[in-house]
Amino acid sequence: MTRTLVPIYEELTAEAEDLYQKISAGALSDFQLIQSFSEKLLEAVRAEGAGLFELACHPFSDKFLARHVIHAALLSVMLGQSLKLKAEKLLGLAQTAILFDVGMTTLSGNEIAQIRQHPEAGAKLLEALSGLPGDVSQAVAQHHERFDGSGYPKGLKEDHIHLFARIIGLADTFCNLIHVTPGQRRLSLYEAIQELLRGRNLFDKKCLKMLFEHISFYPKGTWVILSTGERGRVTDENPGSTLRPVVEVLDEEEPEDLTRRRSIDLRKATSIYVKRVLLAEELEEKGIQV
Repeated sequence: MTRTLVPIYEELTAEAEDLYQKISAGALSDFQLIQSFSEKLLEAVRAEGAGLFELACHPFSDKFLARHVIHAALLSVMLGQSLKLKAEKLLGLAQTAILFDVGMTTLSGNEIAQIRQHPEAGAKLLEALSGLPGDVSQAVAQHHERFDGSGYPKGLKEDHIHLFARIIGLADTFCNLIHVTPGQRRLSLYEAIQELLRGRNLFDKKCLKMLFEHISFYPKGTWVILSTGERGRVTDENPGSTLRPVVEVLDEEEPEDLTRRRSIDLRKATSIYVKRVLLAEELEEKGIQV
């Protein structure tokens, strides 16, 4: 975990939680706070997007909705950058990604019928905000529509779904796969990608391509456990193969001995994959400096 980014990540999460509380309580009347937060999110992604999303891949035990919103928003903006959206569109995407799940604050239970109401409930909550762009409320209402028409609430297909909703729908799904509710098994990034591939017809192909080829899930310096059980540090990324970086593997008997480390290029070593990211606390327990 990149410690220097933790305060930024926690600050974004706290602001998302506060924003959702204000909107659900009817205590926010204009769009200015959202505008400022969106610009802050964009700046954070431009400066440290990959590192912040690496933090988002770690388990968490509090502020579930706010953290999920920030995780999906980070990934959505990164996807928007990869799609080369113009500045105005990227800002609109950031605004929508911050607000997309606000309808969840209206739910009183976990029944499927209720959950399926939250996209339109969120759009209705946002009607109270003066200055709200129409694109934002439209995409919030559509973020559970799916490319093949199997989504909800209206069963829209392909380009009838707003681009922002297509991007956020993919990011939302991916973040749900890697962060599950208590009692469920959390998928690794590798397993989550495989799950998306199995449901590829649900998503915009261009968005999927950007996710698979351009989003850095393991930036340089990330500590990981491989499928072999070995620990190592990412030393290089492979463009077009973001799940298969180059990893410098530690010698388990002498982890601090640099001469006994070896490098594995996972794009070439196809039988090995990253199982999960290592927490800083785990490394410190082993006496490894981060």
